[in-house]
Amino acid sequence: MLHYEIDNFVIRKDRVFMSGWVMPDNDLRVESLSLYLRYKSDSSPVIIPISYSSKRENIALLYPARTGAEFYVFSLLSGSLQIRDILSAELHWGLSNGQTITADLSSMIFRNKFHWWLTTFHNYKKLLYKAVKLLRNAEVSVFISKIKKYMSKPARKYPVASIQRVQSAVKGKAIALIVDHDLGGGANLYRKEYVANKLAVGQAVIVVGFDIIKLQYFLDVFREKKRLRYGIDSIEDVLSFIHSADVTSMLYNCAVSFPEPILCFEFLINLKKQQNCEFIVALHDYFLICPSPFLINSEGSYCGIPDPKVCASCLAHHNDDFVRMLAVNNITDWREQCAYLLKAADQVALFSEASKRLLKKAHPKLSDENWKVIPHVLHTIMHKVSLKAANHLHIGVVGSIGKHKGADVVNELAHEILRVGSEAKITVIGMLDAIAPVNIVTVTGNYKPADLPDLIANSGIDIFLFPSICAETFSYVCHELVAMDVPIACFDLGAPADLVRDYAKGQILKSTAPDDILKNLAEFKNRIYKL
Repeated sequence: MLHYEIDNFVIRKDRVFMSGWVMPDNDLRVESLSLYLRYKSDSSPVIIPISYSSKRENIALLYPARTGAEFYVFSLLSGSLQIRDILSAELHWGLSNGQTITADLSSMIFRNKFHWWLTTFHNYKKLLYKAVKLLRNAEVSVFISKIKKYMSKPARKYPVASIQRVQSAVKGKAIALIVDHDLGGGANLYRKEYVANKLAVGQAVIVVGFDIIKLQYFLDVFREKKRLRYGIDSIEDVLSFIHSADVTSMLYNCAVSFPEPILCFEFLINLKKQQNCEFIVALHDYFLICPSPFLINSEGSYCGIPDPKVCASCLAHHNDDFVRMLAVNNITDWREQCAYLLKAADQVALFSEASKRLLKKAHPKLSDENWKVIPHVLHTIMHKVSLKAANHLHIGVVGSIGKHKGADVVNELAHEILRVGSEAKITVIGMLDAIAPVNIVTVTGNYKPADLPDLIANSGIDIFLFPSICAETFSYVCHELVAMDVPIACFDLGAPADLVRDYAKGQILKSTAPDDILKNLAEFKNRIYKL
């Protein structure tokens, strides 16, 4: 009835990270997934909801006869778990037929060495599945390139950092220090450019980050074209070295996923006072406003920065992994600590006027004299694409669409199309973190930005929807679609709304209800194509 696998299960201090997949029988769906923990001191279980998202290709190779089966990928990051007092741990899957399936994780809690061989076995099995598929399709050159890429990946088990090792790596160099997450996206792209610029002028670069899969801090040490990664147990482990080093510039890029971000803030503030080095704070999200970095509340909606009393209730019931791990319950105290960081900066780098307005709303007493709005520049030139009206509404969505990017919006819109018997279709050029009806939604997979104009030209799409439910600080996708001169609709949120509002082929959607979206997109298409 249920097939599943746990790929990663790591416990460090009071935190746990887990990921895997589950596949129910063909006629069933996974309605809910939770981790049940029972403590020695309390007979009632602590229930932690677990999010699940997109399909994963390699699972289909495990079960070739199960065509069309739904594979759910899930992950959990949580803190403050009192690991030593846990009596038992179970996964609970709620299925569409009302049945609950459980899996006992107690052995993994108490014997975490199991994780080492489980992960190793999974990694090699995953590589084997890919190899079989590529060789079946006679893609030998692709197979060889995949092997090279896999073998060149840095090992997950980093060498433990020592002051002597790091000092040796950056000896005789001025240092640029960066605090940043390791989650990908636009923030990491910005960091990459910053690193390249500093290396080009002869500086060494140290990145302090956090690896959620290992639940461990790390140092990336760059010198010229070399990068070394070291594992560190805590931020304190690197303080003594950094304070005695020649740090000439600092960048706070983003500390989302860090278990102790306030320590990082204090570290940067004190170092600024001590060395009087250049200090830039970049606002890629709204973490310096709320632990929920996209301002998505406990109900799964954009909050708009309400009264702090509302925030208290929201934070107490928030199920986002990163929010839950921080366990912040006082938004006023959180913003006070973030304000110290903003005041210490020589420059607060913002990427849109929309993000500046929100930062000012959350920190009204701060001077914005050193806040500088510098929009990102597209890295790929996008040529114009000429679209034609399809016989039926064909909605395009571009990007890696997770929860805050509007995965549920796309899924609910697809079900609305089914409900009303519309012949409309949706094509996602990218990835979708939702199990949407396949007869309505086509997901093409990851793409290269340079290929986007051709993918759109050959897709049959006539209207684009930017479904993000948060106030994005900047959107490369929206700017790319505007550069291609294609029709685009979005919600009245953040930087995308500012862009689309002044765009001749743009449409601001006032409602997130799926029936309203479908109706408004049809009207938008009629206006654009004068039907």
